[in-house]
Amino acid sequence: MKFAWWKAAVIAVILVWVIWNVIPRGGREFFNVRLGLDLKGGSYLVMQVQTDDAIKAEGDVLATRVGEKLHKEGFPGVRVAVGEAGQVLVSGVPAGRVGDAETLIKQDVSGWPLATTADGLILEMPGTERDRVKDSAVKQALTTIRNRIDALGVGETNVQRLGGMQNDRILVELPGVEDPGRVKNIMQTQARLELRLAYYRQDGAGPFRAATKDEVLGLFGGSPPLGTEVLPYEETDKQTLAKTQREWMLVEKASVITGGDLQDARPSQDQWNQTVVSFQLRVAAADRFAKFTRANVNRQMPIVLDGKIVSAPVIRSEIGISGQIEGGFTPQSAEDLSLQLRAGALPARVVTIEERTVGPSLGADSIRSGLTASAIAAVFTCIFMLVYYKLSGVNALIALALNMLILFAAMSRLEAALTLPGIAGLALTVGMAVDANVLVFERIREELRAGRSVPAAVAAGFQKALSAILDSNITTIIAAFFLFQYGTGPVKGFAVTLIIGLIANMFTAVFVSRTLFEAVLSRRTVERLSV
Repeated sequence: MKFAWWKAAVIAVILVWVIWNVIPRGGREFFNVRLGLDLKGGSYLVMQVQTDDAIKAEGDVLATRVGEKLHKEGFPGVRVAVGEAGQVLVSGVPAGRVGDAETLIKQDVSGWPLATTADGLILEMPGTERDRVKDSAVKQALTTIRNRIDALGVGETNVQRLGGMQNDRILVELPGVEDPGRVKNIMQTQARLELRLAYYRQDGAGPFRAATKDEVLGLFGGSPPLGTEVLPYEETDKQTLAKTQREWMLVEKASVITGGDLQDARPSQDQWNQTVVSFQLRVAAADRFAKFTRANVNRQMPIVLDGKIVSAPVIRSEIGISGQIEGGFTPQSAEDLSLQLRAGALPARVVTIEERTVGPSLGADSIRSGLTASAIAAVFTCIFMLVYYKLSGVNALIALALNMLILFAAMSRLEAALTLPGIAGLALTVGMAVDANVLVFERIREELRAGRSVPAAVAAGFQKALSAILDSNITTIIAAFFLFQYGTGPVKGFAVTLIIGLIANMFTAVFVSRTLFEAVLSRRTVERLSV
């Protein structure tokens, strides 16, 4: 039998590629393969973006715009509020001027259906606009969460958006996290920073503060002036960092500075040696901020974080490119807030609806148990192949070893994580590989019994077993593909390992195993095959 050297060259190239990819490096001790949560330990979170918050925020922007337009055009008694699903409710329009109000609103707002009711006018957010706002909120939340995790330095994470009816949910896998509670808090906190102005009347009266929200609203007949809102304010004692008093303050809705205007944010110390968050503004924002502070000297500027006032300093002079946020921070909380501000604010609240935590010790036990089971199965398989198929069994074991190495090399190259179910897929791959060799060897035996020579029997055995090997492996790959496509977490880990292993199996069982036979038969005449 003539030996094709090109086959040996192909196997050699693949072997070099395999060895290069399985050499442990970068902290990956197991064949350079990334370990999943159940093996390395860490946290598995499913988080849901509260997209209704984003819709309400969109409605708030439009409501403020509509209210300012109507007030400017001679409707001083109009009240504008946001209802459910982003509805904008306009009340207080004089009965004889409803048509004029409709005309003004339609000039400023296009695409939103406008209806007249007994209570006033209602602007409905179109369904396509709601879907756009929801989708945008989830995409922005996904990007922000990724940025925050990257800033923490957590490696080999998996952050992805779920599909179908769960497309407002985000899957987060954090292998090897030592403090999952802190990481979860950093991911969930909105970190929506706003620098606003306390509300002052034209005669200079203000700011308006009271012990309760109702007391503040009572100063204005139960409804806040247009473009304002009442927010909670917790004062912090600079010495003890204790929240000593809870008040409510009337502030303007418009923000002069938001978190998106920040160039940088870092924890630092103030003049009382208390921990604060110092920030620097982008150039364009710094110019705007300087003009704002210059025009509002001696007025309070509440610093609003996630809808709560954390401090309300008085503007003493023009402020330029930098400032400080006070709020009774510990060094850790200041570091976390700085990270969140640098990564950007979440567009809506994010809540955790599913959480699983795996300790490193449990992960180590899982690896040990899984590999022990796989090793025992492999040992008994090897003994069986050697006893039943004699020297030909050595051929099968060499192909099987290369199969496993190709599997690990491909997983390393594709950045696929090895999970505990993946180890089960590994064991199943071993069984499928042995099954392919059994098919070939039994075919060779049949050909030898029929009186064929050894080279002819080997060639015929591989040729006749090929269709059965391909059928069994391809059908299993198809099933595993659907498991990967529609499964989550552990199911995907099983499917990935199985798919890669079966593809490697078709190469080693058909190509490598046959090449090894041809290498032996080409060197000398073999009258009897040990099979």
